[in-house]
Amino acid sequence: MKPFEWKQDTKTLIFVDQRALPSLEYVTCSKLEDVLGAIKNMVVRGAPAIAIAGVYGLVLHAFHIKQKSYGSVDFDKFLIELKKGAAQLIKARPTAVNLSLVLDKVLQGISKLSTTEEIVPFILREAELAIDDDRKMNLQIAANGLELIKDNFTILIHCHTGGLAVASGEYGTAQGIVSLASEKRRNVKVFATETRPFLQGRITAFELAQEDVNITIIPDNAAGILIYRKLIDCVIVGADRVLSTGHVFNKIGTYALAVLTKHHKIPFYVALPITTFDFVHKLEDIIVEQRDPKEVRFCRDQQIVPNDVPVLNPAFDITPPELITALICDKGVIYPPFEEALAALREAP
Repeated sequence: MKPFEWKQDTKTLIFVDQRALPSLEYVTCSKLEDVLGAIKNMVVRGAPAIAIAGVYGLVLHAFHIKQKSYGSVDFDKFLIELKKGAAQLIKARPTAVNLSLVLDKVLQGISKLSTTEEIVPFILREAELAIDDDRKMNLQIAANGLELIKDNFTILIHCHTGGLAVASGEYGTAQGIVSLASEKRRNVKVFATETRPFLQGRITAFELAQEDVNITIIPDNAAGILIYRKLIDCVIVGADRVLSTGHVFNKIGTYALAVLTKHHKIPFYVALPITTFDFVHKLEDIIVEQRDPKEVRFCRDQQIVPNDVPVLNPAFDITPPELITALICDKGVIYPPFEEALAALREAP
């Protein structure tokens, strides 16, 4: 199942509404604002999927610019408007570095074109190429991570990192390693945290159950007792962004799991494509997004707290490199010291 599908005949982007799973519902986007809403409201999730959804959002914005100008807009003005649209998309999910990287790449490519008529076909080609790259990277991540998974391993997964979290809909990142291990007939068992407040663990369970993987959902706060009782062999998570120092930005709760595994001497792995590395920003440059307590959104089946009780609902946390056993990416398995290893990775062809 793919997280979204581009419909050329109607010029719309159709998302699987991941808030409704396991029920299948869809959200149709015909303009940039629709895509912004889909990203902000968790219709689409996962940094790789959000990145390519953003590219299609730029396509819809390009159609709107042409319609507004009756097709006669100046090239430079067209590019300015597209940059404004890209800025809105990046703001919708600032932690996901994949989104800003791919949009920057697309905008740079557009700036080298000659006419406005070339813009939409160019963006669509870039989206298709990015989806193909996504597919190849995910399979390689799974293959590289497979060497770390032994037969009869029990793996803890946090958040959701499967096919619906990536653009191609195939394998995913952290979850893709589990899927490939299952395909290779390794007897693996998985515990998936609910991952509140949006319960992404339900999507993990939905996908792995379809693959006949032994999957059990646990409350977020049950992870500690399972690790204490030696029921977990390793933890694998994904990432929204990883800095050149090895600091990992990911769904809230990742840091707590890393602390637990470090204390109990259990491997803690982060799986990600090369596009999730941020070699530009420093830790002090980045502000982790936290939702305003007055703007907390709840899952459909979650009870609403009393109106007079404030809610603090951070969306992401930071896991320092000293808590991480290895980074599993499409270029290989990277071990500490991460700063040196990632510097070499950046320089590699």
